[in-house]
Amino acid sequence: MMVAAWELTTGIPLDIALLGYKGSERLGANRILKSLKKGDVAVFDRGYHGREFFSGFLAHGVDIVARMPSVVDSTWKEIEPFLASKEDDAIVNMDLGDGLGKRLMRLVRRRFLPGAPKKGQPRDKMIIMTTLLDQEAYPLEVILDLYSRRWDIETRFREMKHQYGLESFHSNRVDGVEQEIYAVLTWMTLSAMVQGMAEKAVDKKHGYQEWTDPHMWQVSRADVFSATRRLFFAVLVDPREAINNLEELAQGEADWIVTGARRRRPGRSFIRETKRPWGRWA
Repeated sequence: MMVAAWELTTGIPLDIALLGYKGSERLGANRILKSLKKGDVAVFDRGYHGREFFSGFLAHGVDIVARMPSVVDSTWKEIEPFLASKEDDAIVNMDLGDGLGKRLMRLVRRRFLPGAPKKGQPRDKMIIMTTLLDQEAYPLEVILDLYSRRWDIETRFREMKHQYGLESFHSNRVDGVEQEIYAVLTWMTLSAMVQGMAEKAVDKKHGYQEWTDPHMWQVSRADVFSATRRLFFAVLVDPREAINNLEELAQGEADWIVTGARRRRPGRSFIRETKRPWGRWA
């Protein structure tokens, strides 16, 4: 099991914890807590919610944005009144069981589009709990947008499994498996760095690109991977020289990527087909 902390805006992996396949996600997250600093915001999917777990992050000075159970749950009684209410944004008292008594937490509700869900699917609900209490500085839409960016991390895990075939290991030794994992993460760090530099160059050339704009200018992922491949091999051939000049080399690749930037073409899509028995796309 691998638990990872990713920087949401750049997609760069900050730290990982490798555990046995019976390991706990919360244990892994606690191991990488040391890589976060006071003032950071940790965004969690549902499955991480736990009073003691959250209190550890708060004690470290890290704010949280976490998806919570959206059904009546005996472990989170404080959420029940909010679920039963018509409020979308409320400040409530929570006891995290750390001996510090109740503290103020904020609950935010995402309302989905009206209409019946697809056949066989229940109507979805989403409740977000956060320590970002200032409703003017962090309005409801900002909290929901911040949580939605967590989906990019799911996409990166999918890339690791399907695009890089990471779970089809070439070694049956622990150190060999770890070597493959770190090689893939090195690749993803380089590609995220190059793409980030290229996107800044696009902003400079075409003006700031709002990610929700359906016609925004965007760089080609194929070009990003081509540039990353050249950087990766430069590091392998002459590590010291490449690392000393990495920023200069990456900027050169980013300038090349910008030449292939194009506007989005809304409405274009492709059918996703699973390539592994554990794939999530049917």
